[in-house]
Amino acid sequence: MKIIAGKFKGKLIPYDESLPARPTKNIAKQAIFNYIESQFDWNNISLLDLFAGTGNIGLEALSRGAKQVYFVDNAKNCQKYILKILKEWQITNAHFLLKDYLKFIQETSLTFDIIFLDPPYQKIPLHIIIPKLLNLLNPEGLVILEHLSSDSFTSWNGFQEKKVYGLSAFSIFKN
Repeated sequence: MKIIAGKFKGKLIPYDESLPARPTKNIAKQAIFNYIESQFDWNNISLLDLFAGTGNIGLEALSRGAKQVYFVDNAKNCQKYILKILKEWQITNAHFLLKDYLKFIQETSLTFDIIFLDPPYQKIPLHIIIPKLLNLLNPEGLVILEHLSSDSFTSWNGFQEKKVYGLSAFSIFKN
């Protein structure tokens, strides 16, 4: 994994295979970030990287100038891994919250411009959490769900579009 653009362009994110994570492939990450850049000015973006894993998405957003990034994951080794990178790269506008995703969604008073989630496939009740995430969006904000390309969410409230990259896809939701 590496940072594709911005302040940390070309910097490698060392992959730790012991992490309970499935990092977004660089080609798919580049495509979705190009889409985001066509919609937003990075300097004003607050992003939630839910199911943060390696922090790949949040770190890319920070490199591109995101104003604020919140990483949320319930795995202590993911927390340690991401906090180490934030310290090494001297990033101060990011926070890691060691919490269960549902507890975080129910308890937070934060709102975001972009909420990115790449949950463990087949294990998360998306029909429950996507509507809750839509309530955490700032006006014109987006929820971006990474999932298997064979999954379809076109009939769900807030669905805008689906972008497919091989076996992975991103479904985009908006209020």
